[in-house]
Amino acid sequence: MSARAIKVVSIADIGAPCSLPEIGVGPANFAYAKHGGEMLCGVRNAFLFGPYGFVVLPDGTLIKESLLRVDAVRLNQNFEQFKAMFPGETVMWSHAEKPVLALNGYSTNNYFHFLVDNLSQLQWRADAPHLAALPVILSGFPARAEAHQPFIPAARGLLGLDPAPFDGTLMFCSQIIFPARRMGATARRVETLRRLFAAQRSAAKPHRLLYLDRPVGERRQLINAADVRALMTRRGFEIVNPGALPFADQIRLFSEARMICGPHGAGFANAAFMAPGGGVLELTHAHLIEPYFEDLSAAAGLSYRRIVGETRGNSGVPLEADLEIGVAHIETALTEMSAAVGI
Repeated sequence: MSARAIKVVSIADIGAPCSLPEIGVGPANFAYAKHGGEMLCGVRNAFLFGPYGFVVLPDGTLIKESLLRVDAVRLNQNFEQFKAMFPGETVMWSHAEKPVLALNGYSTNNYFHFLVDNLSQLQWRADAPHLAALPVILSGFPARAEAHQPFIPAARGLLGLDPAPFDGTLMFCSQIIFPARRMGATARRVETLRRLFAAQRSAAKPHRLLYLDRPVGERRQLINAADVRALMTRRGFEIVNPGALPFADQIRLFSEARMICGPHGAGFANAAFMAPGGGVLELTHAHLIEPYFEDLSAAAGLSYRRIVGETRGNSGVPLEADLEIGVAHIETALTEMSAAVGI
């Protein structure tokens, strides 16, 4: 069977530009407003498809702004996640008669992407108060899947948001309001997260030194982890596993942190809750150089340094590969970072 082309169209080509208060109010089927360096879109009579929140017209056309990237990898990831909802446990078809505010996007079951790329988009409710009454879709996963990612219902509970009306399959909506998908931290996004969870942040002066450990059995293990932990303990760092803590406790802990260090992992997303002036030291290997935490540190007003070690095993899959970094190299970086943040 021959492959079928997927049609993608930009809302800027078919829609009408408008002011933010007009989104979701005017008669246009397609509209968009630019604000704060980002774009908010409105589409009438369309489908919300898959966990990544693709917006699809009845003829199968995808709205470009609802996709992070138009490439086979991202599309296939969404389709595979969509298929994972079956068979028989989820109703494939649902209908939302009232407009919805869809903030779900790429990989909302990942702590970093959920916080930085999606939850921070709640800023649009402050920018456009007329949207505050709309049902909010924070993730594209049903309750049974969210149970394995407790930070999702925990964040919703802290913010007083009702469970989403979308289970990650297919929902026809009278109107979908959604921000143009974009990955990565900005100053606006970090400030939004700090404002949303101000009640959970500690008033204590940032003083804690945290080593973000990776428990045995998880990917990206440090081959010399015991030696690194010994170094961290000697330098006054607390050994913590952020993923084992309740969401509110992570916010409180990192708001008291002056410096954090550890192997590459989603726990670094908590740097958003650190006070400006702190430091972030990321341990990784040459096949896993990503900008996420460097960008987050810059947006949060934090000093950042990346220490690159050697790959050990499974180097064909960078996210899975273990790594090794000399203790002396890490200690030198700790000394330099400590001086930079005034410890």
